[in-house]
Amino acid sequence: MARPSTGTVQWFGDHWRARVTLADGSRPWLDLPPSIGRDDEAKAREKARELASYAREHGMQRADDGALVGSNETVREYAERWLTERERRGFRSVRDDRQRLNTHAFPVIGDARVRAVTARELRALVASLDAKTRAGALAATTARKAWGLVAKLFTDAQSSKVEALRVRDDNPASGVAPPDGGHARAKAYLYPSEFAALVGCEAIALRFRRLYALAVYTYCRAGELEALQVEDVDLEHGTVHVHRAIAHTGELRETKTGETRRVRLEPTLRPLLEVLTRGRSGDARVIALPSREDGAAMLRRHLRLAGVTRAELFTDDETRIPLTFHDLRATGITWRAVRGDDPLKIQRDAGHRDLATTQRYIREASVYGDGFGAVFPELPASLLTDGPGAPDGGGEGGDRRRSRGRPRGSGARAEGVPSIESSNAPTVARESQATAARSESGPTSYLAVGLSPAVNGLETGLTGVSSPPVTSLSPLRSALVAALFSLAATACSNHPEQLARAESHFQSNRYQVALSNLEDLEIHRPTMSVGERVRYDVVRGMAHLRLNQPRHARYWLSLAREEATGEPTALTQSMRDEIERVVVLTDPLAESSPANANSDAGAGADAAR
Repeated sequence: MARPSTGTVQWFGDHWRARVTLADGSRPWLDLPPSIGRDDEAKAREKARELASYAREHGMQRADDGALVGSNETVREYAERWLTERERRGFRSVRDDRQRLNTHAFPVIGDARVRAVTARELRALVASLDAKTRAGALAATTARKAWGLVAKLFTDAQSSKVEALRVRDDNPASGVAPPDGGHARAKAYLYPSEFAALVGCEAIALRFRRLYALAVYTYCRAGELEALQVEDVDLEHGTVHVHRAIAHTGELRETKTGETRRVRLEPTLRPLLEVLTRGRSGDARVIALPSREDGAAMLRRHLRLAGVTRAELFTDDETRIPLTFHDLRATGITWRAVRGDDPLKIQRDAGHRDLATTQRYIREASVYGDGFGAVFPELPASLLTDGPGAPDGGGEGGDRRRSRGRPRGSGARAEGVPSIESSNAPTVARESQATAARSESGPTSYLAVGLSPAVNGLETGLTGVSSPPVTSLSPLRSALVAALFSLAATACSNHPEQLARAESHFQSNRYQVALSNLEDLEIHRPTMSVGERVRYDVVRGMAHLRLNQPRHARYWLSLAREEATGEPTALTQSMRDEIERVVVLTDPLAESSPANANSDAGAGADAAR
């Protein structure tokens, strides 16, 4: 009977290390956590015993590159090492990959030894994925992605470039048939006449109509469009330089394919870009985007508002997918194919990695004749208005962000966020931080670390009705409620009760409910007066701020600032200054921005919808 594994410990420089016997008989020194102090030898020995026992139980041995691998290592344990290496190499999908394995693969093969998994076990995994698909619990595309991930894992287990990941002499996934493909669903795009109706409908906010025009005429991905800055637009030479993207987490990254490209400007887009870039600094963003999660629903709502009702744009069934924001990019690419542009030029301008992707659009375009309509038509004059409040994505409001709540990865790092307390209200601002810290459970709020607008500025910063009396509230909450009720004159005559309910929910700390009320009211926002829109925007921005959604708060407070440009009495200079500070401090493109400081929070595939 083998003696119990105990390990040997030694203080080495500034940390403990343990000597552990491996399955191949070698006895390497392994570094112990530096948190174990020099005087805590007992803890070091306890940790050494744990390492020795683990090494024996898992048959650990040294790979050629010095890494430890185990003959008894499970698929789950190996997958963690594999995913860590993929993350080190810059793969963006690691978080989603881990979720797919946890949900779909590990329940079947997670506890099996990675060196002993057979093709039979992998066929059982495929069968389980097919069963989920037939039951309607899993989309066929998701099943195929999960299987592709498992197949890649075992391919690397045999032939990875990383020595420590090569633990097999064969690949059990080779020859195993993938999950059933399911029915291919037809994707939707817009005809030129439908696009013209959409961008010409003045009942839709100008910022959205401009955004839709840019998305179709540049065929950029959502993240690429959001990262586009004025300096990227070369009007002199007629190009747009697409070289980076903003992930849905707010992180600034390279493009999806990792390659940069210069897209030739459509002549009919030039007038709009002239308006959006005129007189602005090079690092200003060209346009702002709504929430990635809500862009599709908003687009379809706007289409209906514009009188575009073609069924396949809205139908979600076994054979059809409703139009999404990403399909505006597909619309522009399809238009180029209909026009007969060179496939290689389309591939380059669209940023496709291979020509096969571009060929799908060319095949789709081949069925259309003269009845399709003239592609890339002239944009309506209403998109080119450059008056107060008009430059949605330019001028005063050029740095706005997403529009709605519930973003994925919306949390932000609280440490190190600079205070924006106004100089005339330091005591109230400190109270705001303390009150926010004591508020309802949830992630640390930006309000708790100094991102709340100065309360004195809020109380006197907007014109309108007098503040109602408020009782039994903390100083911060009293000031906020008073400010919110003083934001506007008479509410929109058609919706005063709904706006009042949103304010009441905010007052009662039901911020998400308040947002729901405001979202329902959003389609009527273009018909509100300037004062009413300022009221709507500030209430919504403050609700997002309290929900620790700084990018969304920045978007709506920027809207309030822009709307007030044409209404000097809507905001006092003090309130304008406070909004400006929030906008700057939450800019993800600013290196010092707290919104950018947490750029690693969350990951996953592109969700531009």
